[in-house]
Amino acid sequence: MLRLERSQNSHLLRVSGRIDAENLAELQIEVQVHPPPMTLELGELTLADAEAVRFLASAEAAGTELRNCPLFIREWIRREHLSPQPVSAMNQPRAMHEE
Repeated sequence: MLRLERSQNSHLLRVSGRIDAENLAELQIEVQVHPPPMTLELGELTLADAEAVRFLASAEAAGTELRNCPLFIREWIRREHLSPQPVSAMNQPRAMHEE
């Protein structure tokens, strides 16, 4: 379950719980409504799927601060930036080609 809590100054959004395909749109809307500078407090984030990690990476690239980002998510974001193909796609089965 995702929980979003906006601070009084509206530039800080606390994100806790899980971000997955079912609730990512809610977070995307919150970030779009409040332009940078924006800070996402991620200290209580427990789980994120590949789509959520790609969103967090693009939000950070656009100027959003990811505060207290869990190390597993930070590493995933780093790998997404370094890899020519998304890390999430690297674990997908590949078709064998017969010659």
